[in-house]
Amino acid sequence: MQDWLLNFILIYGYAAVFVLLVLGIVGLPIPDELLMMFTGYLASRGQMTLLTVMIVSVSGSLVGMLLSYWLGRRFGLPLLHKLGPRLRLTPARFERTSQWFERFGPAIVTFGYFFPAIRHLSAYFAGMRSWNPLKFFGYAFPGALLWAFIYVRLGYYFGENWNTCFAYIRTYIWIPIGIIVLICLIALWRSYRKQRQDL
Repeated sequence: MQDWLLNFILIYGYAAVFVLLVLGIVGLPIPDELLMMFTGYLASRGQMTLLTVMIVSVSGSLVGMLLSYWLGRRFGLPLLHKLGPRLRLTPARFERTSQWFERFGPAIVTFGYFFPAIRHLSAYFAGMRSWNPLKFFGYAFPGALLWAFIYVRLGYYFGENWNTCFAYIRTYIWIPIGIIVLICLIALWRSYRKQRQDL
């Protein structure tokens, strides 16, 4: 599948990048980070321009998030339960993400791009909870910008070795995830202790 996607980008260019990122954010099993690193690599070879790749990547990510937000607002929980198995959304994952969203909604929308299971759900949850669209966009935009900038620039910087870099990221992604989870757990514990002290 990976080779097919990369060839699709080579044939259809920026339009393919945009469409694939929209579909990946909505929930299809598309390796978004790999696609952005590949386009960064193409930019390093002069087959694409770096600025245009950035604009298309950010736009595709945002449109995918806004579409997911609209689906969550329009169809809510029944749609997630119906599509859950197709999106690899187990009941346990759904419940865990729901609890996290209750406490860290804005941060999850902004930084959830970096975690596949979360980025597919954060916009749905924001829509289900009827967030103000401008509020949602305000948190989604900086996340899309940061996410695209990091992965496109990595592909551009590593050039011919972009795929090796991606393999390392995929292997060791648990390290930053673990750090973020630890920080959140500490924050939860402090919040819990403060609430107990206030009683």
